[in-house]
Amino acid sequence: MDRPPDRKPEKPASNRGDAPVHPRRMLPRIPVLIGIVGLGALVTTGTWFKRQQTDSRLQLEVKAVVAELAGLRGQAGEYQARIANLRWNAGKLGASAELTREEPLKTWARERATKFATLVEKIDQTENEQRFVRGAAEIAGLCAAGRIDEARQHLRALQPPTFPAPDAFKTLQSTWYRKPLAAFSRQNPIYYRALQANEPEAAKEEVAALRAELEREDINHATPQSLMMVELLSAVTPSSDALMADWTAMASATDYFDQPDGATLKQWREAKRALKLEDWQTVVARMQAIARTTVRTRQPFRAALGRAMIKHRPEQTAEAYPFFEEAAKSGDAAARTWIVQQDFAKSRYGVALGWLEAMVAEGDAAAIPQLLKVYAMSPEVVPRDASRQAASLERIVIAPDAPPLAWLLLARQYETGEGVTQAPEKALACYLEAANRQSADAMGQAARCYLRGVGAGVDLDRARDWAVRAYAAGERKESVPALFELMQQVPDRAGNAVQEMFEHEQIASPGGFRDQRAEGPGVTQLRMQLARHLDRKGAYGAAARFYAQTGAHDADAASRHAELTLSHSCEVCVGRGKVQTSVVCATCAGKGSTTCGSCDGRGFNLVPGAPPCGTCGGSGGMMQEGRRATCSTCAGTGKGKGSVIKQTCARCVRGQARCRECTEGRIKLIKDCPECRGVGSRALADH
Repeated sequence: MDRPPDRKPEKPASNRGDAPVHPRRMLPRIPVLIGIVGLGALVTTGTWFKRQQTDSRLQLEVKAVVAELAGLRGQAGEYQARIANLRWNAGKLGASAELTREEPLKTWARERATKFATLVEKIDQTENEQRFVRGAAEIAGLCAAGRIDEARQHLRALQPPTFPAPDAFKTLQSTWYRKPLAAFSRQNPIYYRALQANEPEAAKEEVAALRAELEREDINHATPQSLMMVELLSAVTPSSDALMADWTAMASATDYFDQPDGATLKQWREAKRALKLEDWQTVVARMQAIARTTVRTRQPFRAALGRAMIKHRPEQTAEAYPFFEEAAKSGDAAARTWIVQQDFAKSRYGVALGWLEAMVAEGDAAAIPQLLKVYAMSPEVVPRDASRQAASLERIVIAPDAPPLAWLLLARQYETGEGVTQAPEKALACYLEAANRQSADAMGQAARCYLRGVGAGVDLDRARDWAVRAYAAGERKESVPALFELMQQVPDRAGNAVQEMFEHEQIASPGGFRDQRAEGPGVTQLRMQLARHLDRKGAYGAAARFYAQTGAHDADAASRHAELTLSHSCEVCVGRGKVQTSVVCATCAGKGSTTCGSCDGRGFNLVPGAPPCGTCGGSGGMMQEGRRATCSTCAGTGKGKGSVIKQTCARCVRGQARCRECTEGRIKLIKDCPECRGVGSRALADH
């Protein structure tokens, strides 16, 4: 096919008419464009550098503000830490005051906590602290927003809370805490001691001030205020202090003298100084010099003089007795104790009784043993008021650890009705209470009451038991007659207990224990009664022992002991002391024979040998076709192969052999006679 002719493409029309576009005319515009771009870049770079410089300067200013703010916050933090510590201490003091139970320390602790809380309030800057926190937060926000000028303006107006300087704090502490607390502590010596124990620095200043005030006072003209200062200072100052010694002597003068003059006070101070040194000669001399003056002395002075005289010369009891007696009458417990000791030493028990009853009535437990010792004496020796004695005993037995003697003495009064309404039931109850407190006399009285039916029905078993306990505890007055009577009435019920009681009775001696002792006639009769009871029961051995213990005092006992211990020939062994007997043989168990050890009870033994030939039966031949022929198995010998054969045992009969240890199952023995125990003779006591 023919191709159509090629056509050249048409050129596009230009925007400016029909003129064609020439590429070479566009080349001069490229440098201009580059210049414009470069100029823009230079402008942009300059602006950026300028902005960077501005931002750096702003950041430096922000850092400066932040650093200054941090310094202020550090000051505020120091304040917060110290004020928090003070608040914690205030809370601790308040809690400690509430935990204190003992008064007046609780009151002082509360006052201390209150004064410390006041000091904290004076230092507390809570409102300023809150303003500072709000201002610091606002400054931080301005810095973050770049408003540095406003931040600086607020920073200049910001005031952090600050803790007082050391000197200022000491001034506040002294003004609002130490001085008020010291002034409050002057109300009571206990407060003063608490101040010294808990606030030593404040107490040191306060004591120095108080001592200076006391030194300015006239010691010969004491006032209530000066005496109060002495009392406070003595609570925290040792008694060896010279100033305190003089003022203490002066303060005590009002208790010892009535309107003393200067000379008396001087003598008294010298006596008190000598008393500190235990120079009793000087003490007595000064006090006697005061007693010879016209100054009226009080009772404590005379009691002190009596004590000083005894300290100086202990043998001057007669001279000191009037002073102690006066002190005792005024209620001096130590003086009454001394008076009672002197009255006991001189055996003036009647005089001591009045003092002891008064001491017990006031609750002095130390006087109870001596009072009971006097009450235990006979009324003929020491006359007394029975009703007053009963009242004292009733007061003593109230205590859980009342001595058993008090219960015993009270029981006697209830039984006899002396000084109280007669009450046998109460008497028995008191006897039992004293007996349970290990009173031997009360045990004997309890046995008598149950035997006679005093305060309860007759109970012979309880009477026996209490009498035995009383005897074992050493009581003889009531226990022995009670047991003797029981042995007469009910010997079968009392005999075993009395026998056991005597058998367990022992007394110590250098060589050990012995069964003989010096005893009264009542005990001897009781032993005799027991020996006769055992003799009647047929317990001749026990009876003989008790007859032997009483034979030295009773001819009948010695005679009966001789009868019971008289020896005669033994009927069983006919005086030989030995008897023949037999016992079953342990080897054969009484059978007389044992299993043969040779054949083990079989009756035969297996021994080596040749049995008969099994083919020919031991004949050696056999019949074949009517003729006798030699056995081919045993070759005519008649014996089989070698083995064992059964042979009858020659040592036994059917496996049983005679026992070699016995005769017909019994073994004959010669031993001591069981009746006379090998002696050949015996007595009734040996049964």
